[in-house]
Amino acid sequence: MRKRPKQERSSRTIKIIYQAVERVLDKFGLEGFNTNKLAETSGFSTGTIYQYFSNKDSIINSMIVHYHDATVERLVSYLKSADPCLVSADALINEFIARLLSEYLPEEKWRRILAPIGWAMDQDPRLVDGRIALAEGIFDVVDRYIDANEYRMKRVSREEVLVLVTSIAGCIRGVVFNGFIYDRDKLITTMQKIIFAILINPTPSAEQINQDIEL
Repeated sequence: MRKRPKQERSSRTIKIIYQAVERVLDKFGLEGFNTNKLAETSGFSTGTIYQYFSNKDSIINSMIVHYHDATVERLVSYLKSADPCLVSADALINEFIARLLSEYLPEEKWRRILAPIGWAMDQDPRLVDGRIALAEGIFDVVDRYIDANEYRMKRVSREEVLVLVTSIAGCIRGVVFNGFIYDRDKLITTMQKIIFAILINPTPSAEQINQDIEL
């Protein structure tokens, strides 16, 4: 992005441009996407668009980073809001998986078009930062559940959680690059196995629980 949207007016302009990108991609696909169609759809001149973006690829890449940040923020917000007294560890993980799939294997056409490009950018430092933020969100919620005596949760290191996030990302990326042809139930089961193996203890015995309480 050429020009940083520091002012409120600039931020609104960027938002409108992104919304126009969605509509152009829905109607014409990536092959038919160009700045002329974007200008017509957004109501801005091509000159205004070029104040913020150097070319078509710059628009697409910037939009991917923007929506990735928003996705991570929504997922971390859910983790922060989870109450150990109301939501079991198992339910937390299952809901998290559902939200992951909704975000990264979306129904909207424009998001399906952008998904493979986004995964091809997975070494972009901005996207790496997002994965780290998500790992931190998982680490924090695990600690919170353990502190609330949720015995299903296993205490893990930040490195283990980052490996978990990377494994999940690789799983979803594989689906994306195979053209979204997958059995959703099997994918959910696979992701459950990965997450449960790292974060969930086998059901503890009453003796183990009593020992923990005494400590």
